[in-house]
Amino acid sequence: MEDTHIFSSSSISSTVRASLDYGDDLFVAAGVTLGNTQGTAVTSVHSDTFGHRAYIDGALIGAYVGIRLGIDGIGSDNALIVRSTGQIIGMNTYGASIHGHSSYVENAGYIYGGIVGLQIATSQNQYFTSVIINSGTIEGRDEGI
Repeated sequence: MEDTHIFSSSSISSTVRASLDYGDDLFVAAGVTLGNTQGTAVTSVHSDTFGHRAYIDGALIGAYVGIRLGIDGIGSDNALIVRSTGQIIGMNTYGASIHGHSSYVENAGYIYGGIVGLQIATSQNQYFTSVIINSGTIEGRDEGI
């Protein structure tokens, strides 16, 4: 069953704040912070996850990763939309890590990673493409994308 996880109030803990199952979507309202002090703030549950839509108007902050859609390069058709008030921060590794082919990232806000700001990873067919539209800031200690 596909669900939409809607956050209208902040939540900070030492555990994942949202676990997205097959096709689940996420909305984080402006002024809201989801934070994980020991790991990833938002993550997919399954490695072959596809079809997530994450709309970020607030902030996702993870000790390691801000948001991970898909795992191990598998999956497809995931979308991350960071609006002008949105921030995604992964303090030690990736701000946003999007796995699989045919992904879509639109950033008008701020994405930061301790190593890489935005990771697009796929282990699948090289003929599929992903799209990044950036009018905001994507940065990392080593690389932006």
